Amino acid sequence: MSPQFSAAVDPILLKVIALMERIEKNEVTSPQWERQSLETLFREAEGQVTDAAAWNLAKYALASWIDDLLITTPWSGHDWWESNSLEFALFKTRDRATKFFLRAKEAAELPRRDALEVYYLCVILGFRGLYKLREAEMIAGQLDLPITIGGWTKNTAAAIQLRQGRPPIRETPQSPAGAPPLESRYTAVSAAIVTVILSMLIATLWFVNNLLESPQV
Repeated sequence: MSPQFSAAVDPILLKVIALMERIEKNEVTSPQWERQSLETLFREAEGQVTDAAAWNLAKYALASWIDDLLITTPWSGHDWWESNSLEFALFKTRDRATKFFLRAKEAAELPRRDALEVYYLCVILGFRGLYKLREAEMIAGQLDLPITIGGWTKNTAAAIQLRQGRPPIRETPQSPAGAPPLESRYTAVSAAIVTVILSMLIATLWFVNNLLESPQV
């Protein structure tokens, strides 16, 4: 992910990871305040990114991932968030289960892979959308998508690996000053190391895919 894009995405990731840690510790927090804070971060991020098309797609991925987390996780703001999703606040839609993956297709068509990396990252961090539905295989087939989330992840990793003309993934994205320490299970995906995890996952999946497809001697 380019330094400019990472600088826009990282504060949002850190905010959500810190929020999930507080929820995990049963700390009381206001969903209204949390959404307002996230909307502020999205506005600030938009001012940092020069590629408006890529950012709009990445913003949708992040909003969908955040909604999915906060609607499926048991916490005091669950019901409020379901009725006041970020997706609706930012895009006036409620179709993240399918639209996430359709917009990922759009991201794959862009010259740079920054937005597509955000989609891949959101899936690695738990977004499943239509793939957690009972009729997932049928819906995926209708939308010309891989029939499993594993297939989608494999294909997307390959698309990112084949990127051309991009700067290397930045290994140490800077955390915003004063970011809270992350010591729960969400620490493992903190924004300070998330791009490193992303590049390692892509490389590993690419290697395994090539190994499986190599002719056996």
